[in-house]
Amino acid sequence: MVESDVQLFALHILKGINYVHSKKIIHCDIKPAKLKPVNSSSILGRCLMPNGFEPKLADFGLALRKTSDEYGDGCGIARGTLLYMAPELLCSGNLDYCADIWSYGCTILEMFTGKKPWSELGLTDRKELKDVIGNSSVLPELPMWLSDSARDFLGKCLKDPQKRYDSMYLLEHKFLASVIGHSY
Repeated sequence: MVESDVQLFALHILKGINYVHSKKIIHCDIKPAKLKPVNSSSILGRCLMPNGFEPKLADFGLALRKTSDEYGDGCGIARGTLLYMAPELLCSGNLDYCADIWSYGCTILEMFTGKKPWSELGLTDRKELKDVIGNSSVLPELPMWLSDSARDFLGKCLKDPQKRYDSMYLLEHKFLASVIGHSY
């Protein structure tokens, strides 16, 4: 995808994540397959994207409400899809909103490259892949051809959990500035 298209998708997906997080829900499995196109012009009476469709976050089967008994102290079983799973989930089972941001970052990276995160490693063994992803000092490769603002945006999504931006801060990032307030 070209950057301007990725920016539009990134903005709409992030608004959905921000809403879900405001309701104290962690999705736990954000990835391209969980994004569904919805005809925004028929629902809202206005078209928000050039093609009339908006990506919506779907399938909350693994989601947890942060205040539920099942959530507990946020530690437990790693939930989600390995290629999009935050390192802290694999290392400690620590689950928080920032795990969704990691998965979102991997999803946006895939929109740019057309390749699944970590594909550059060529690993097929699940255990090896889990070991690499679980190593918090290793990040998915960001292509050199990305703009500085795109690289910075993805960097904010893929940092260690204590430094990872939340959805509110990401909505203010310069990468999204050119599409915020833009009407189609």
